[in-house]
Amino acid sequence: MAEHVCGPDGKRPPVAKLLERGVPPAVVELVELCWAPAQDARPSITAVLDRLEAELSSMGGDSGGRRAIAEAGASEPAPARADAPHPRREPVAAAPLDAAGDVVEVVCEHRRRIYSLVVLSAGRLVGGSVDAIVPLMGPSTGAAAPMTDHEGTVFALALLDDRRLAAGVWIAPFEGTIVMWDTGAAAGVPPRRGRTITLGGGVYSLAVLCDGRLAAGCDDGKVMLVDAIGSAAPVALGGATQHTRAVRALAVLPGGTLASGSSDASVLLWDVGARVCIGTLSGHTAAVTALAAFPDGTTLASGSDDGTLRLWDVTTRSSVVLTGHASGVTSVAVLPDGRLASGSADGTVRVWDTRPAALAAGIAGDEPADAVLAVGLEGRPSRVAALAVLHDGRLAIASDDRVVRRWRPPPPELPSAPAVPPAPAAAAAAAAAMEGEHLGE
Repeated sequence: MAEHVCGPDGKRPPVAKLLERGVPPAVVELVELCWAPAQDARPSITAVLDRLEAELSSMGGDSGGRRAIAEAGASEPAPARADAPHPRREPVAAAPLDAAGDVVEVVCEHRRRIYSLVVLSAGRLVGGSVDAIVPLMGPSTGAAAPMTDHEGTVFALALLDDRRLAAGVWIAPFEGTIVMWDTGAAAGVPPRRGRTITLGGGVYSLAVLCDGRLAAGCDDGKVMLVDAIGSAAPVALGGATQHTRAVRALAVLPGGTLASGSSDASVLLWDVGARVCIGTLSGHTAAVTALAAFPDGTTLASGSDDGTLRLWDVTTRSSVVLTGHASGVTSVAVLPDGRLASGSADGTVRVWDTRPAALAAGIAGDEPADAVLAVGLEGRPSRVAALAVLHDGRLAIASDDRVVRRWRPPPPELPSAPAVPPAPAAAAAAAAAMEGEHLGE
């Protein structure tokens, strides 16, 4: 790394030279922080390794990046510089979708890389980017202006109600905020910025709790409880069990239990009222990057940089492993029909038939792979950064080529008749057979 950054003469080059040598903008920003004159302004080696690993993950690298960096002596998605050049892309005309699942490419007018997605009222879709929340789809999108001046990268978005939107911002190592917005009651109403809540860590994930408060996952390993309406100070979830690295994902189960996924490869379950950890879900071998809760109240999906997904029964702590992605899983979303969509750094989106009837058929049948996995959408070789389910059931897909796509997954082949979920032992025995394929293979 030293030779790549400093060159053969070992001297610190100007920042422009680093960019010319192909050093990613996020790494350049990290290098600048490491060169800060004051020692207390420099990030810790743990923070440096975390961000280097995340940058490797965002480029499609494997989960061994941190180990390789450490051995050489040297993902939270690392933010790009706001002034980094973006390739120019001509707008793509939006063609009508049909029931066959055609894809419509919608180019972000602001040509920004999208890190997070959320659907607002009236079906409007917005994405979090460097310093801004960008309008992407919906009524009057072309005339809508971005919500700006976040002073960092918007890695997380959460909609509290029809109007209030929270943006989780990473500013610098161990520095972040939550910015509140009133998005307007209808399309065409200009958004208004609300209060800014300062946190001790950069924000990577947000979730709306059952009592209306926000949970924020931060780069210092803490999960913060935030009163988005009142003036109460944010408080951290405590107890003997804590994450040791950045909190990359959050999800709230219907009963109120909060799940957090971390770069330490664990998923923790929290009693929010008591502010203590009540369980640990272990099994992933790399950073947990995505979580989604199913409406049955007991099933939690997790995605990881190890390339696998797991379906957890949070009451028994058992899981079924889904394999098929060629690189790390970056995002997951539960579809209205009960299936699970997953996006990956391998540039693909897959849809897994996780309905109880399909899972039972997959474990009991002769060909469990075909029964459990539905079909997937083969994307361009560009990392999938975020997924969101639109109001009509279609899937919005943001990828690192700065294009947002809409896709209507084909209908499931198996009936959705109720069935008793498979026993954990049977599920584990069949997990190895659950290998998938996507369209075009």
